[in-house]
Amino acid sequence: MKRHLKCYCAVTAAILLIAQTAQAADRISKISVRGMYCLGCARGVEASLSAQEGIKSVKVKLAFREDRPSLVTVKYDDEKITEERLRELLREQGFEPLSNKKRR
Repeated sequence: MKRHLKCYCAVTAAILLIAQTAQAADRISKISVRGMYCLGCARGVEASLSAQEGIKSVKVKLAFREDRPSLVTVKYDDEKITEERLRELLREQGFEPLSNKKRR
């Protein structure tokens, strides 16, 4: 019985290590964006960013007013895509990224 317990513990430890390593590369960036005021633009940004390799999720919070920026929150694997690339993609769609807030 002791031998099986050791094997189980080793397998459990290996699974936990793999899970921690996979999560270590995940980043969350919150990017304020000017020029996005309609639902169509928000859905377009969500779809185009979600199609990029390494993107786990995209959420857009619309400002609905021209004097306030919208907020794009992206969870991504920073080994596959960078925040600077996210900003480039937003610029390519005609929006102006403003802030640079990162969270793990």
